Amino acid sequence: MGADYNKIMIVSIESEKIKQALRGLEPFVSKKSALLPAYHAFLLSAQTGDPGQLSITIATSEGMVTHHMPARVAKPGKVAVQAHHMCELVELIPGEHISLTARGTDLGIETQINQVLVKGYNPEEFVKPSTDDMRQVATIPGQSLASALKSVTFAGGTLDFSNLELILENHRLICVATDGFRLARKDVNLSATCATSPALKGAQPTDPEAQAAESMGVGTQPQNRNSIILPITFAQAFSKLIDSTITQEETWSVAMPPNNEGVQFSCPSTSAYCSAIAQKFHAWRSLFEEKWGAIGACPVDLLKIAMQQCLLFSDTSSPSAEFRSETKDGCSVIIITAQNAQSGFSAMHIPCPGLTSLDIHFRCNPRYLLDGLKRVTSEHVDLFVDSNQRKLRIQDANEFHYILAMQAKNQE
Repeated sequence: MGADYNKIMIVSIESEKIKQALRGLEPFVSKKSALLPAYHAFLLSAQTGDPGQLSITIATSEGMVTHHMPARVAKPGKVAVQAHHMCELVELIPGEHISLTARGTDLGIETQINQVLVKGYNPEEFVKPSTDDMRQVATIPGQSLASALKSVTFAGGTLDFSNLELILENHRLICVATDGFRLARKDVNLSATCATSPALKGAQPTDPEAQAAESMGVGTQPQNRNSIILPITFAQAFSKLIDSTITQEETWSVAMPPNNEGVQFSCPSTSAYCSAIAQKFHAWRSLFEEKWGAIGACPVDLLKIAMQQCLLFSDTSSPSAEFRSETKDGCSVIIITAQNAQSGFSAMHIPCPGLTSLDIHFRCNPRYLLDGLKRVTSEHVDLFVDSNQRKLRIQDANEFHYILAMQAKNQE
């Protein structure tokens, strides 16, 4: 790459390590243009030591994520480069080791057979959020955290301003997301070693009845409770990061400041900070206070097939699946039908041995119900309807709850 002029950072690292790191951070890279370069750039900073360390930070409009990896650092320093470009470029660099050399705001990337010079930004434009007042409130296995986030983020929709509520209370993690038409909730029981710490805010008076109600998802807030509202986009990217090879099998600590204005997730190799959304979340607990009529337990695989068929045999602009209960040859079944003048007709008879005497007749969006069924992790799912048969709720054996609004019935 020429003479050693104006060098401010010199690092050597295994190419596979930096490639894995960028793959894990790529979900946070904005695909849209940003007003500030830091919102679409990686900050690379190197520190000497035994071993040395290379850190890669991505800043977003919602927070900041940093991954650390061992490296041979001849000279410490930092440089900022365009994130999307960096992800694509490093994947194309051949060789087992990569040398990184920063000159001013530019970054040189070199192997034995390849030399590249990348134009960068001023690294001082990165403004890191303050985490001095953070206090740990829980530790959670990474796979449990990722599973909870992925189980609900789909229900928040695809809008950039969709949010998710994350709650830590009494040895439980609760994640909830809704777009106003459907709501997904996932509960994860945490072991004693992953217990939630006392709430950062003032403790609520202990009330056995209130705590019993809270264990069912309703009632007042229990004593050990911390909650925060996060952007769906951050939760989706963070769950992908946890699943990536750079943080597999890690245990994450969760920390919040006293005012709960943000949250920091950290494991030995990675830290992720997200600012809280300053608005009230949907009052979802009232939904679980309603009286629900149990329909029965149905096999998930048959329900999925029925919904897929309904999508084929209904209007594509407003798909609909009709549910009816019936006794057929002495057995209780749920009949799911769909029809369209152009496509034809389909009917699925699903056995439901635990079917109650409740007279079932409603319609729902098969695409929305299929979205929820894809997150079910048990072979059977329990179905419930509210007293007016305007809402459908499904619940699996692993504490995944999904509620969706019914469609209006056709006039008989």
